[in-house]
Amino acid sequence: TLPVGDVDRFGLGLFSCSNLPMGWFNAYAHAAGRDDLDLWLHVGDYIYEYGIASYKGNDLVVGREVVPAHDHEMISLVDYRLRFACYRADPDLQKLHQMAPMIALWDDHEITNDSWEGGAQNHQPSSEGDWNTRRTAAMQAYREWLPVSEEPWKAYRIGMLATLYRTESRVLARTQPASAELAKAHQAGNPDVALASFRDGAWQDPSATMLGSEQESWLAQQLKRNAADSTWQMVGMGTIIGRTLMPEETPGWVRPEAGDSTVNKFKRDVRASKLGLPMWMDRWDGYPAARSRLLKSAQQADADLVMLSGDSHNAWAYSLAENGQPAGIEFACHSVTSHGIEGQLGEDPKNVAAAFVATNPELAWGDTSHRGYMMIDITPQCVTGEWLFMRTIKSRSTALAGTRRMSAERGRRKFSV
Repeated sequence: TLPVGDVDRFGLGLFSCSNLPMGWFNAYAHAAGRDDLDLWLHVGDYIYEYGIASYKGNDLVVGREVVPAHDHEMISLVDYRLRFACYRADPDLQKLHQMAPMIALWDDHEITNDSWEGGAQNHQPSSEGDWNTRRTAAMQAYREWLPVSEEPWKAYRIGMLATLYRTESRVLARTQPASAELAKAHQAGNPDVALASFRDGAWQDPSATMLGSEQESWLAQQLKRNAADSTWQMVGMGTIIGRTLMPEETPGWVRPEAGDSTVNKFKRDVRASKLGLPMWMDRWDGYPAARSRLLKSAQQADADLVMLSGDSHNAWAYSLAENGQPAGIEFACHSVTSHGIEGQLGEDPKNVAAAFVATNPELAWGDTSHRGYMMIDITPQCVTGEWLFMRTIKSRSTALAGTRRMSAERGRRKFSV
């Protein structure tokens, strides 16, 4: 159903992180009521695996119960099937699927938190069984409920206007993130020395991969082939590729109720950031060699690269660079309902966002206080992203609290100022 030939304009709705017990899917309702969007792209965390015991009382919204309703996480095929059925009983999500086709890719919560090819942070074999059994069950339920092929990755041509790529970066070939090695460095007798050693050693491992060698090669070849006769190369990705360091001020902004553990974690993040190490090992920042390979492949293909990502729950715009040269832009979508970093911080969100922008050269703009979705407007000369902020997720409403638009012109490969 995608257009062929010359295309003057295409509208894409972008979604991420829809945790049903935390709120109403007002973002879906608002998007479904529009007539200027041709396709939905969901970049992951379409469902969440958590048992009800994992939620804090004030995180839960009345009327947003899930099944299965037991305390433990989803583990079996029946668990995952029931959870999908529960989500798809939501009228706003039903309407979304009714109004336009969706290209969807999974992130981690369709299986379990912080997953990789051999396991996950939130999978304990001693109590939750074999990882491969759980992963297979989750993937089967996903493909039963969502309109995607069984191909793990795929390219979709939108005429000569753009090529949209569905990727898989979570469970088939992704190597284990270096989180444990980073934690050991923080616990060393001289953390600064240990962190510098980790930065120059394990963190730079060229064998560490998000996509796996087969998909990396496929994507590089596709970018080279399609950039010749397709204006925009738009890569849907579960996690953010833009580099992000923790601002020095952040530990002082932690809410008292967040506890000392959060303060101490943020202090460790700041210490690592001063040495050039990112906040999150679980996203592309934790795989710098693989990140460079992807961005270099876009540069070598002379591609106008547009990354479309999610996972962080907050809204970000990155002008990506590699070897000091522009490599593309990234629209990082805020969540439909999942809480962002603002839940841990008591500071004015505008000051938080300003500190992140000041700390991170690639970051052009950010918002750390709203839920919602994005509209991506694509024309031959310009791609524009609009973040739409819902006024509330605590009750059903399509009222907006505001919007933000940012654009990039063809050939510039960075956001217009």
